[in-house]
Amino acid sequence: MISETFTTDLRKMIEGDKQMTSRPLVVGKPSHILSECGANAEQDITITKKVIDKAMRPEIRDEEGRMVGNTGHGLTEGLIVDSIMELESPTMIFKGRQDNSLLIITNVANQKAMENSIPFTKGCGWRIHTLLC
Repeated sequence: MISETFTTDLRKMIEGDKQMTSRPLVVGKPSHILSECGANAEQDITITKKVIDKAMRPEIRDEEGRMVGNTGHGLTEGLIVDSIMELESPTMIFKGRQDNSLLIITNVANQKAMENSIPFTKGCGWRIHTLLC
């Protein structure tokens, strides 16, 4: 269940609101399907300012097409919101590489028509580590 204040809180975080950037943003609770895949329904899903910044930073590639430097993923605020909303009913869920982790594929696509994947790990609650498109 996505928090009712998520989109407003995300906007504040992007704009640099000190209160919002000093702690992880609560996205909400895991959906039923995520709980069925091992997420504790009582723990919050969170995302940090660092993850949001990387997701929104432009993608930088060299002449051979490899990502270089402090590259990001070039997502818009709208794509981030859409991706998070898709956690309610993702396209696919895979066991992650790390213990207590999931890789979630959503139907949200970027301007290059690449589907979004969300690595999702359990620590103190469930934290979104990367938003990729």
